[in-house]
Amino acid sequence: MKSGLLLILVLLFELSATAQVINQINRADLSTRPGYIVIDGSFVDAVLLPPGKKRFFECIVRRGSELTYYSPYEISEYGFTNGRSYLSRPVTINGVEYRVFLERFYTGENSIFYLKTDEYERFYLEISDGLVELNRSNYKQLLSSINLECPTKDTRNLKLSIKSIRHFMDCSPPNKSNDFYASVGSFTVSNFPVSRFIVGNSGAFNDSGTLGRVGFTRFKQIRKRTLDESNFHYGFGLNLSKYSLTNSASTITEVDGSEFANSTELLVDILKLNVPVYIKYRKAINKVGFTMMLGAHNSVNFGEVNINNVRLTDGSVTSQDDFDIMPDYQFGLSFEPSLFYAFSSNKEIHCSLSLGGFFASQFQINERTICIHYVTTLR
Repeated sequence: MKSGLLLILVLLFELSATAQVINQINRADLSTRPGYIVIDGSFVDAVLLPPGKKRFFECIVRRGSELTYYSPYEISEYGFTNGRSYLSRPVTINGVEYRVFLERFYTGENSIFYLKTDEYERFYLEISDGLVELNRSNYKQLLSSINLECPTKDTRNLKLSIKSIRHFMDCSPPNKSNDFYASVGSFTVSNFPVSRFIVGNSGAFNDSGTLGRVGFTRFKQIRKRTLDESNFHYGFGLNLSKYSLTNSASTITEVDGSEFANSTELLVDILKLNVPVYIKYRKAINKVGFTMMLGAHNSVNFGEVNINNVRLTDGSVTSQDDFDIMPDYQFGLSFEPSLFYAFSSNKEIHCSLSLGGFFASQFQINERTICIHYVTTLR
């Protein structure tokens, strides 16, 4: 009985040892990358396994077919050639101090380190007194105090995220913007079909009116550029326009053998819902700059036409008709040059001239407007 139990224990030990050897061989066959470790203050070239989920807690070095595991207590730093580096630092998590490998997220006068596990994600700022954890109550104040050689100092829209902090520290230009605008101007309508509203009248009229517009466009930078370079953006938006015009003509009517002078007034009110797509070129010089935008527009028109016949002798309305404009779909193009002034690192005011033409199946509208834009940039 004892000999049988002893035999089982020996077999289990041999199986365990075999499994460890197989696991070691499989790990050794993984792809490796050149790098280094810092042990006892000396840099040592090393072949490292690619960083995985445990990269903040262990460094794996391959020597031949053997793998050596180093903890943050054994080496002070490790890194990959032309890649990321990790430094052993003590941090306090939930009141308990641990020593971990922190990823060097940003290197400068004040370095930033990064730590991520399955449960949490943390950033640390290195100051003269050591490491300070960035949290939602202090990160904007701490990062705004860093001496950066760029005008990126406004942290009001800064988020506690990898992308947002990296753009802030690298002085990258904002790659997104929200453009809110309002415009007033005039328009000319051509070949507006009166026959759609007045039976027996086959004519059309051309006239000018006033328009107003409010809208919003979200722009995104096409590719990352530096602050002093030109930038190209593309954007999608939504706007609502209101067109108003009055067209009148004098007519003579005969009633009971008497002739009366009449004025026929045609009042047109159109609402246009428009979805524009823009390509924008932007150039900034310090706080001022200019943009040029080309837009393609798809829109639908709704509205009403009021026809009033007014007797000129006494001002009485002899007839009045109201007609709804059926949904009328249009396609248009626009060109919008503008000048702007940046009164903070993420807020700008633009003044632009907008020229556009919109073509429907039965009429055409040409626009000339002055636009005021309020632009907020996002990182």
